[in-house]
Amino acid sequence: MQIDKAAPKSTGGGTARMSCMQFVIKLCTEGHTAWDCLLTVACAQIGQVMLVMPHSMALLGIKVGIVVALVAAIGGLWTMYLLASLYLEMKTRLIKSGGWYDASGKRRQVTQYHEVMGFHAGPVMKYVSQIVIAVHLVGTCTAQVVACASNNYSITLTHDKRFFTLVWGAVLMCFSFVPTFRHFRIINIIALIGTAYTEWFLVAVSAQNGITPGAIDRSYRSAEDFFIGAAVLGQFGHSIALEMADAMRNAWHFQAAYTAGWLWVLTLILPHSIAANLAFPDQVYEQDNIFNVIPNSPPKYLAVWFMNIHQVVAFGLYSVPLMFMWEKLIRVHSKPWYIRLPLRLPISGLLYVISVAFPFYGTINSLYSSLSEPLTAFVFPCAVYTWVYRTRAAREQAAMKPFKWLRLWSWSPVFAVNVGIILVWTIAQFGFGTYFSIVRMIQNVNSFGVFAACYQCKASSAVAAPPPAANLTLSTGYAV
Repeated sequence: MQIDKAAPKSTGGGTARMSCMQFVIKLCTEGHTAWDCLLTVACAQIGQVMLVMPHSMALLGIKVGIVVALVAAIGGLWTMYLLASLYLEMKTRLIKSGGWYDASGKRRQVTQYHEVMGFHAGPVMKYVSQIVIAVHLVGTCTAQVVACASNNYSITLTHDKRFFTLVWGAVLMCFSFVPTFRHFRIINIIALIGTAYTEWFLVAVSAQNGITPGAIDRSYRSAEDFFIGAAVLGQFGHSIALEMADAMRNAWHFQAAYTAGWLWVLTLILPHSIAANLAFPDQVYEQDNIFNVIPNSPPKYLAVWFMNIHQVVAFGLYSVPLMFMWEKLIRVHSKPWYIRLPLRLPISGLLYVISVAFPFYGTINSLYSSLSEPLTAFVFPCAVYTWVYRTRAAREQAAMKPFKWLRLWSWSPVFAVNVGIILVWTIAQFGFGTYFSIVRMIQNVNSFGVFAACYQCKASSAVAAPPPAANLTLSTGYAV
């Protein structure tokens, strides 16, 4: 089943032929295949967060961190299947009722997460999920800006982090004006090359340093460390998944493309986090950006710039759905691009201000992950899927049915898994994770203030070090 009807073919001799420039543009930007979905998933699911994951694993300990990451991956792939099923169910019903296409036979509106939730569970669920998704997108976009500033500061001490945040914020805001996900193909490829290089560069540097005795046996030191670390290492974002499916010609291939993309992502989550914790256990515990631990070198400079490029791309991937939501809120989503794009400026400005006001890299990642991802990636898909298919008639007419062995006893295994996921992620990650992340954010604000010039900055060698009892400087030489 196709998402969109094919556009009419040109019949004129001059317009039927595609110029060389048009072909290049189409090749680099027109992304609607399963391969494009795979690229987008692999690019959107991992980026700046890979730089904070060694710190998150240090908070948990290597053994516990691996378990948390794998459990979250399995649970996330399951709930992604549920979410894809709900999307296809909505699409199938609307096509049958004639509500999927407009009068001209085309769809001009992007289908988003909150609209699928609202279609199946009513307007209250639509608005609740929309608010949660907005929180996630704002947090993710902010983290991209802060990460770029932190990365640059790790190799250049000529200015403080606030200066780099202002500069990179201005650069990234430009990418909030990319029209749709069908314009990301070539920059997705470039970004993926960057994350792959950075991952294995970090593994190589850690291996060169060697293993610190006792590093593998370390575990979390407190409940706060456990839940803050699990919030990042156990995250699994679904907030922009349905926009990816919506951009595909054939959304029935979405689940396979998403799973393949996530398997690639898994190779970029664990190796460098484990290696860094074996080599630098104390340093990665203290620093939330792994670049602050690795000594400067030409390969590191290349990794920093690769990651900055990826973060620019990721900012676009996460800001575009946020802009779609804003356009629908002010009712201009069906207008031409030259009307819609300038009206995105207020949201771009808001993201800019937040990133400069709260430059606490690790805390931002744990806070938005705890507030949004347990709900959007785990709780909402399980709850709405269980609600939609609660009756035998709905299960028999489902657009995409679960595996046969899961349909035993009227889908009882499906519902049992869903209830278990709802309980675990609501209590553990959303409840305790949010509480401890807010506590950590308050501590950061009290220590550094809003619009802090520097956070976890390198201590100046010109200033005498305080006595150990003051506990103001970490063993790595970074002021806290």
